Amino acid sequence: MKNAVLLGIMASGKTSAGKILAKKLSFCFFDSDQLAEKIEGMSIKEIFEKKGEAYFRRLEKKVLSGLSKEKNAVIAAGGGAIKDGANVRALKKNGVIVCLLSSPEAILKRTGKGRLRPLLNSGDRKEKVETLIRERFPLYAKHADILLDTSKLTPKSTAEAVLGLLSY
Repeated sequence: MKNAVLLGIMASGKTSAGKILAKKLSFCFFDSDQLAEKIEGMSIKEIFEKKGEAYFRRLEKKVLSGLSKEKNAVIAAGGGAIKDGANVRALKKNGVIVCLLSSPEAILKRTGKGRLRPLLNSGDRKEKVETLIRERFPLYAKHADILLDTSKLTPKSTAEAVLGLLSY
C-alpha cells in the first residue's frame, strides 16, 4: 500500500489525525516537523529564529526526501512543504497526498496564542492565516489526490474521513 501523506495548513489536523490514522492502518507515523526538531535539537520556532526560514525549508526537504522512501507510513508534512515541487514529487512517488483544509477561524482557535507558530508570531494573526491559505490553496488543489475540510472535524473524525477516502 502507498503511504498516506497529510499536507495542509498549520493546525489542520495533520499530526493529531495522522497518529490516529496510522494506528487504524497499522502503519508507522512520521511528522516531518518533529524529525526536523530532533535533527537540529531545537524547536521549529528556534530554527526559524536562529537559522531562518530558508534554512528550515532546506532541512524540511531533506527530511521529506528520506520519509518518501518509507513503506506503510502515515507522513504528516509541514504546512509549507507544498511550496517546493521537489517535496511533492518525492512524496507522490510512494504516497497518496491528502490535503487537510481548515477555515481561518478553526486554525486560529486551534493555534491559541500561536507562540510556537513562527509564521504567526507578529502582526495580525487572522490576516496572516488568510494570506497563507490564499497563497497555498492553489498548490494544495493542484497537487493533492484528496482534499478534506477539517474545520468542523475532530482528529478522530478527520482520521476516519481520510480512511474512508483512501482506497486501501
